[in-house]
Amino acid sequence: MKEKRLTHPLYFGSFTLPNLLTAMANTKSALKAARKSNRNAARNQTTKTRLKTLAKSVQKASAAGDAEKTRAAAIALSSAMDRAVKSYVVHKNVASRTKSRLAKHIFIAKK
Repeated sequence: MKEKRLTHPLYFGSFTLPNLLTAMANTKSALKAARKSNRNAARNQTTKTRLKTLAKSVQKASAAGDAEKTRAAAIALSSAMDRAVKSYVVHKNVASRTKSRLAKHIFIAKK
């Protein structure tokens, strides 16, 4: 069976060019804004991925019933959340809600 190929001009096999070239920017400032947006999106993605990994470690430690590991993982996640808020990756209310829910995991693990 023949493989389907996209007919988009910026498609090269399994590699696509970044959104910068498809942004259709008309001015120098718009091109710079598009570059900056791509750079920030990449940085934000790594931060969000790290937060998800830390959240999973809290869940696993809580499910295992290990109070000390749960507490250590919760502290790490709380600290990472605060740093994400400082760099505007996560809204402060989201971080506050997450840290509030962490307390529940710590309390359950203590029992």
